[in-house]
Amino acid sequence: MPAQEPHPGQWNFVLNQNQCELNTVRTAVHACLTYNQSTGIWKVLYFTGFPEENSIVRSRIWNPSTNQITSQTVPNWPGTGQPLPIIFCSGHAYLADGRLLVAGGSKQGQQLGLKFTYIFNPGSETWSVATNPTTGQPQPMADGRYYPTLTTLGEDPLYGRILAMSGNLENQQLPNKDPEIYNPVSGWSKMQNPGMAQQPFDYWYPSAHIIPFGVDAGKVFYSSPMKQAYKFNPYFDGKPNGSYWYSVGNQRTIKRNHCNSVLLPLLPGSAAQKVLIAGGADDEFGTGLNSAEIINLSDSNPQWTSAGQMAFARINANAIILPNDTILLAGGNQIGQSEAAIFRAEIYDVETGTWRLAAPAKRRRAYHSTAFLMPDGKVWMSGTLFGNPPPIGEISENNIEIYSPGYLFEGTKPEFMDPPPSIINYGSQFSIKTTEPIAAIRLIRFGSVTHSLDMDQRSVGLSFTPGPLNHGYPYTVTAPANANIAPPGLYMLFVLRPKSASSSGQTMIPSEGKIVRLQKP
Repeated sequence: MPAQEPHPGQWNFVLNQNQCELNTVRTAVHACLTYNQSTGIWKVLYFTGFPEENSIVRSRIWNPSTNQITSQTVPNWPGTGQPLPIIFCSGHAYLADGRLLVAGGSKQGQQLGLKFTYIFNPGSETWSVATNPTTGQPQPMADGRYYPTLTTLGEDPLYGRILAMSGNLENQQLPNKDPEIYNPVSGWSKMQNPGMAQQPFDYWYPSAHIIPFGVDAGKVFYSSPMKQAYKFNPYFDGKPNGSYWYSVGNQRTIKRNHCNSVLLPLLPGSAAQKVLIAGGADDEFGTGLNSAEIINLSDSNPQWTSAGQMAFARINANAIILPNDTILLAGGNQIGQSEAAIFRAEIYDVETGTWRLAAPAKRRRAYHSTAFLMPDGKVWMSGTLFGNPPPIGEISENNIEIYSPGYLFEGTKPEFMDPPPSIINYGSQFSIKTTEPIAAIRLIRFGSVTHSLDMDQRSVGLSFTPGPLNHGYPYTVTAPANANIAPPGLYMLFVLRPKSASSSGQTMIPSEGKIVRLQKP
């Protein structure tokens, strides 16, 4: 008898009190999970980044417990004659303490690089200008960045810094090729030898992943959209006997503009560190690809190989790591910014290396769409905007869809009886107790997404040992050894029942995620 197919999951709109689609007011071009560590409440921050009435730039926060949306003001940059802080097409990443750093964007009346940087504090739900912590003075980047990639560094000697790469220069139609690093203690700085550090590609929003293991641990792997992938060493001393940049793998035959790049789950007992790239277009906003490629950075000579064919050719899709070691690929379209929208989602199974279809969404989600995993195990998805505002473009999806993955329909979820501590140190052990026996534990980093790209996404499997039964199932869990495996900051901790507990026998069933902060002791 053939095995039962996994449940395809289900999409639903978030509705208001009148049972109509909840209006997000502005389009979620940028979206992030936020968490108040004092109250223990998580919410969703999103913004388009353009001025609204009275030339005020605002973000919005959706509170899932009340279904209310509130607004926050982004302050103007200090000084006279400064343009409005249009943080549309900026980059963002989480600081080690859970705050969000937002850098770059555009200028009023222009789509060129902005130097300004801001910090969002989820505790007070307020924005502030990023200052030099030593002087207290506002500190912009050295030059503008429109479409930059921000990456939280790993086992950083100075701890908790964020690397800014690429984007468009201020007042020029040229890429910013000079990397910069934000230090929470001292502010922005360039590399020790800026000339050597210049990036070898022109593309905006390059996909970036911290390499977790091996001799290259801590370096940043840039996988796409360019044909040639690279690793960048942010800790290089700038001396002539070394280099910041190294090419990795074979040069691919095609570019993958507006593709998805995912560091696949890092599993206990395995040295594999695989990156999947899916879809995209060989030409900017050209015809989408239905192929995918994979590279294992642990190989002695890493090379790109086929990762099979998807059901649909997609550009501008969103790829979300789910706690059961699958990748949800949702939304996208087949050509251009919006043509031939794809509603049917599909899932890549990391264990089997195969693709399967999932449930169809209800709205088109293509260019400027956003999606990420929430602590309840569901996926938040919104956005899609064409024709840059103001005014709002031809198509603007101001609504929220929630995807309930199939594992929510296949059996009883495990629950935490004794939850983990709210703060976990690298290499430490901690105790939990669950209502059901578990087969896996996954630590998944908070989502921070724009233009269908999640800049810091990763899932880390934790090793654990069971204890004697005591009105529940106790376990001793070992935290990640260092920050290259899991950069510092906020994560969701999931425990999962084995596949045999699911009705299909094909999927692990996760608990709701407990939010923890991972840090150095």
